[in-house]
Amino acid sequence: MRRIDPPVGSDHSVAEAKLRRWARENYIPESERHRFSLHPVVLDEMRRLDEERRLNSAAHDFLASRIVPLVPGPVSQIHPAHLLISQPASIVEQARLESQTKQQAEIDE
Repeated sequence: MRRIDPPVGSDHSVAEAKLRRWARENYIPESERHRFSLHPVVLDEMRRLDEERRLNSAAHDFLASRIVPLVPGPVSQIHPAHLLISQPASIVEQARLESQTKQQAEIDE
């Protein structure tokens, strides 16, 4: 059995916080923990991580079962109601300036 020594501080609450952080950063899967001698706080935090992962997986499965895929179709299609919306003034002004610059360049030639 290999011993893993996480960091320990002087104050009890600080030491516990360091142990919990160490457990999250150095997570070991449940099936492999028997090979190591871990601090009880580290084991508790890893069990919490296991539970979080189980809950997240269950929530993901639940949400994924509720998603209805969209019917394949053209991606670039714009709904007709959105075609009437004018462009922002800055884009219109930029296009106007580019047009004027082109016209001036043609005149200068």
